[in-house]
Amino acid sequence: MSKKILFTDIGEIMTLSGAVHKKARGPITEVDLGLSRKKVMLVEDGKISWIGARAKLPRQGKVTVKEVSLKGQNVFPGFIDCHTHSIFAGHRSEEFELRNQGVSYQEIASRGGGILSTVRETRKANSECLADIFEHRMQVFLKQGVTSVEVKSGYGLSIKDELRLLRIIKESKTSVKITPTFLGAHALPPEFSTREAYLTELKKVLPQIAKKNLAERVDIFIEKNYFSIDEGRDYLTQARQAGFDIVIHADQLSRTGASLLAAELKAVSTDHAICVTDDDINKLKDTDITCVLLPSSDFYVHCPYPPARKFIDKGIRVALSTDFNPG
Repeated sequence: MSKKILFTDIGEIMTLSGAVHKKARGPITEVDLGLSRKKVMLVEDGKISWIGARAKLPRQGKVTVKEVSLKGQNVFPGFIDCHTHSIFAGHRSEEFELRNQGVSYQEIASRGGGILSTVRETRKANSECLADIFEHRMQVFLKQGVTSVEVKSGYGLSIKDELRLLRIIKESKTSVKITPTFLGAHALPPEFSTREAYLTELKKVLPQIAKKNLAERVDIFIEKNYFSIDEGRDYLTQARQAGFDIVIHADQLSRTGASLLAAELKAVSTDHAICVTDDDINKLKDTDITCVLLPSSDFYVHCPYPPARKFIDKGIRVALSTDFNPG
């Protein structure tokens, strides 16, 4: 028998109905927020089934409906963080200060910092420790009102450690809705001398990840000194054939054209997408791509084309994320 709860005495409720109708494209106005008062909300088996005036509440038959008064509190959808790196050990707080001083991402990496610095710490941590860290971060997300989180691997950079991270994500008991993403192609690990050799190994493991349902998406970092457009096209094409949705870390530090590749491959999103040209934006406006912008991460990137306003004005769907981890 279904379990029904009727929430009453709601102050103001936000449905985002107008934004949904627009498919989140173009400027979102107050009207698009779907704000209303003096409504009740019926929840059935954990899902909202009806919102409206109490006088118009559909008959519920013989099913017992529990009533819960919200005593004037407001109701709005949980936040979604669509780009997170939430499973790793160690920290790089000193790099944040270096970035504030104008030191580039590439220079930090050349000094032994960056992605490979976190990889070293993550590999050293045992699985129990990583699971505890991950659960804590999910709890902090919940306290911040974030109820859905995309979580990338990418700090193992070996088949063994990447699979370990994905298993920890899958086995999590958190109530946060998680979309796991395989980011094995985050950087070239020290054990490999060529990107081609490493990507060959990653391609071999894609069917295994799909069979065990360890990830829904596959991501790759396309950037100078990381992975190229041609490598990304080949790798993501195989990922799509293996049944994954695809996303790209694109045009973050320099203009590579990876955002256009994301649109070409019908990726779910192009993430960062800050170093894009006006011509790129004009080509993206006729696609269904979502541009995920990460202002907290990319504030230090000096780019002649700050894209957020231009994306919105062209009717391109935009999502915002922190790229940082809570806590």
